[in-house]
Amino acid sequence: MAPGIAEVLRLNEETHKFPGLLGAAISGAGSTMIAFVTENGDAIGAEMVRRIESKGATAHALQLSVDNVGRRMSRVRAIGQLKGTQNTRHKRKRPLWFPSVRLFASAS
Repeated sequence: MAPGIAEVLRLNEETHKFPGLLGAAISGAGSTMIAFVTENGDAIGAEMVRRIESKGATAHALQLSVDNVGRRMSRVRAIGQLKGTQNTRHKRKRPLWFPSVRLFASAS
């Protein structure tokens, strides 16, 4: 695992020092950390970077927004129902439904 991870995880014991911090965790295989915040994301990200870099590793922080919408179902017409197409092999009595995922992430 990357140096400094233990120091970043100690933020969970220090949430009173960092307003808006809900918690920090390892994300993925251990080279990525994630913190859930309601405010002060820049300051908390800077503290995470500082703790990792104090152990000799390089780090950078990205602040991303959370997708509060989630998965949506979109109605899609069957091939034979599209205007201007004539496809008799794939006629369906009902329209097809396909899931779509909307991602909202912006680095700041």
